Amino acid sequence: MATFPTSVTPPGTGAPPQGAPGPGGSSGGSSPAIKLAMLGQVILGLAKEFPQGQEGIKMMMDGLRKVQASASAQTSAPQPAAPPR
Repeated sequence: MATFPTSVTPPGTGAPPQGAPGPGGSSGGSSPAIKLAMLGQVILGLAKEFPQGQEGIKMMMDGLRKVQASASAQTSAPQPAAPPR
């Protein structure tokens, strides 16, 4: 079984250590759309750093697109269903 480093951030990038709250706190001060966009950038960075993992990268990007579609559907004001008569 493979082990992974505890941090995926390259040293010296100024990111807080794992488990430490970021600038917005652990609950986040950023909108979900911004967090998803940042996650997309991280995945693209992984694709460049690990070219042998293209299948996994593709799976992550497909999942990210599904989450983004779901999040955008939730942020648009849904029309309330008409009550049955």
